[in-house]
Amino acid sequence: MLGFYTGIFATPRQSRGKPAGNPRRLPPLVTVVLVLLVGLAFLYPELLFKKQVFASSDASNADAFRTVGDVALADGQYPLWNPYLFSGMPTFGSLAYTRFLYPPSLFFDFIQQKLGFAPLTWMFVHLLFGGLGMAYLLSRWRLPTAALVLGALVWIMAPKIVAWGVHGHGSKLGAAMFIPWIVAGSLDVLEGRGARAVALTGLLLSLQILRSHFQITYYTLLVIGFLAVCAALFPTGLREVAMPKVLRWRRVAALTGAIVLAFLLGAVLLLPVSQYAPLSIRGSEESGGGAAYEYATGWSLAPSEWPTLLFPSATGFGRATYLGLMPFTDYPNYFGWLLLLLAVTAWWFGRKRLVLAFSVIAVLALLVSAGKHGLFLYDLLYRILPYFNKFRVPSMILILPVFVVALLSAFGAATLTRPDFTAKRWFHWLPWIKGGLGILLLLGGSGLFRNGYQNYLQTLAQQSGKNPPNVLLTAAWNLFQADLIRIGLILLVAGAALFYAHKNVRFRQQGLLWVLVVLVACDLFSVDRRIVYPEKSLLEVVADSSGRPHLVAASRLVRPYRPTDSSAGLQGDFDLLQKRVGHDRLWPLGPNFDGKNLLMTQGIRSLDGYHPAKLASYEEIRRRIRLQHTQRPAGRVASWLSGRIVSLGQRLNSADLQYIRDLGADLSEETFESGNLPFYENRSVLPRARLMSHYMLAEELPGGDDLGSFLDGVQSGRIPVDSLVVVDRVPDPSPHPATEPLSTPEFVFDGLNEVILRTNAPVPALLLLADMTIPGWRVDVDGQPAELLRADLILRAVALTPGEHEVRFTYHESSLQRGLMLTLLGVVCWLILLILPKWVPAMRGETSLRSAGREKKDG
Repeated sequence: MLGFYTGIFATPRQSRGKPAGNPRRLPPLVTVVLVLLVGLAFLYPELLFKKQVFASSDASNADAFRTVGDVALADGQYPLWNPYLFSGMPTFGSLAYTRFLYPPSLFFDFIQQKLGFAPLTWMFVHLLFGGLGMAYLLSRWRLPTAALVLGALVWIMAPKIVAWGVHGHGSKLGAAMFIPWIVAGSLDVLEGRGARAVALTGLLLSLQILRSHFQITYYTLLVIGFLAVCAALFPTGLREVAMPKVLRWRRVAALTGAIVLAFLLGAVLLLPVSQYAPLSIRGSEESGGGAAYEYATGWSLAPSEWPTLLFPSATGFGRATYLGLMPFTDYPNYFGWLLLLLAVTAWWFGRKRLVLAFSVIAVLALLVSAGKHGLFLYDLLYRILPYFNKFRVPSMILILPVFVVALLSAFGAATLTRPDFTAKRWFHWLPWIKGGLGILLLLGGSGLFRNGYQNYLQTLAQQSGKNPPNVLLTAAWNLFQADLIRIGLILLVAGAALFYAHKNVRFRQQGLLWVLVVLVACDLFSVDRRIVYPEKSLLEVVADSSGRPHLVAASRLVRPYRPTDSSAGLQGDFDLLQKRVGHDRLWPLGPNFDGKNLLMTQGIRSLDGYHPAKLASYEEIRRRIRLQHTQRPAGRVASWLSGRIVSLGQRLNSADLQYIRDLGADLSEETFESGNLPFYENRSVLPRARLMSHYMLAEELPGGDDLGSFLDGVQSGRIPVDSLVVVDRVPDPSPHPATEPLSTPEFVFDGLNEVILRTNAPVPALLLLADMTIPGWRVDVDGQPAELLRADLILRAVALTPGEHEVRFTYHESSLQRGLMLTLLGVVCWLILLILPKWVPAMRGETSLRSAGREKKDG
């Protein structure tokens, strides 16, 4: 990547009549950085200058365990297990907590916490890094500075990228910013730039892996794999065409080596994740080892919603006005007319095969994004492409069209300044095409398209099972009308600029591209502002005091930063709730804590929460105990898992209490308040740690090891989990019935990776801990290793002899140690490639050319 210094750092060629050393011309790098900084400052002023942050639910959910994990880390323990959600789940393998794994995070922590930089400095640095990566990638084709700026600006201001930052998807955003750098490095390897190009590409790809969003990395690998095959089969440059095929495939092998190197460097994360994946909802056996089809395809962008690529409010604009087929969305997948017309113009750029390859990537990604909506490509890849079925949200792949459009629009803009392009008929038609479209859209904005638009929205709403009121349709039309007027004016100005460029050569060479940069920035900026500041133009539905829905201005997302406080969504003091829950769990039946992780910052365990890769076995439980899934929540199942306190968000009458009592949860008539919310105590709860004197083997269950059948048996009362425990093998020693009820175990320590209990029983007994079990859990009794039993199909148990015992359950991640050893091996390999590139001379460009020349001469 040394070409970066000669490409983007070099001062651009001077125009005619200017002295070669004119100091007023800035190097492209400086220009790109300045424009990107100005763009970020205009879009995020409060975040940059007032040190504010975003208050999205996803960000709060992610921050919650980060706060808990940091506390454990300060006490000298790296948190590998999260006991606060879903009766427990891993943190490292699920990517919930990977502190210190991503090297740049150490730098960000230092400058944000020690030097007082803005809390979201990490996001701005990643955006700046990604924009420079796009500029570097474009610089290899010697584009004008304005074209580099255009590509970089489009990449970091794309609504998809902005929405990821706003709504707490920082790992996606960070991983995406590596895409242009990795593609550039891959092209360097395919051009024979030597072992150092292999080392740098492997390093960049490994950093993307360690940024902890494998779906983005998977899409990146698809892109560079496709480009590698194209380079081998359909070379673009003259030197590559004359090169023997075996040499081209040798370079593909070198790129494969860079990928292998990246996997070695990232093994410290890859191994724990691959070990956990089969246990999570991303590894469902019914789906061939992947995420269940309906879960995986929930956010599919139907072809009927593709107009959002041209009009941001084509299906409404997130929040209340969105009427498309996805469950919900807060942003459109928008490019715009001007940007797409520039991308189309790239077909005259001169590198037909290169433009075709990128265009194919964009089109295929668009087809895949349709997911379950009738297009075959997603279903085909879901069935046959390795690991593809591990991922969800098909529309996420639209990050690739964003990348391609940023690239091709820069190509197209540069093409407009070429002298040979002005002679083409297409150039003469462009001003009239853009001007005509602009006039048409302005006419539509005057009200001409209103009926057609609202009919289209109603059709979409019917397909998605929605019944929008007229006030909502009117709100959507107001947004769409503003879009029509704005886009129409932009196209008119662009058409006028092109018309003037046809008449004025100097403007075409020096001013046209900058006008297009400003117009594209204005177009994207207006859409991005709605995402960043929804309270200024968007609406959302809320319930009034009587429970009836009505529209109000959307909630503000930008808020002051609260250091080390991830419970910003909690109002009031929850100390009483924490004391009443104790070592057991909250059962959130109502909306207050349903799908939220905030209570863990108060040390409160919950039977619910949010994580996209929870244990698959727990999903069976969750479907039964949540009101969202069933109108008859399984009270006995919640009691079995120690749901001691119930949150409903309101007080219940005697009929409601009797209804829930019939479902197996005997709620007290009296409530207590904590955080200004009412809570009920479940008097039929089973303690989280309990001694049992009766057991049966799992093979004796009517449904065998089928968890669904077991849970149905628990809820119906056929399996009396209050008096016996189901184990996977005969316990040793075998428990004996006691003449008196066994005492309740005492919690000595109830931490993240470790739970210590003290028990005392007059007879042999089974200690059951109602926490999830997976490989990695161990148990010691009085300091000696003991046999861990699988209890009730998914929980932990151990057989105890009579008397007093101290039982210690601990969680170990063996794959983490193996991954660390492989990562160290990768570091050694990387240093060898970086320091001693002459060890692999066949990959050096000069040697490759000499070899090609000799073979041609011999032939």
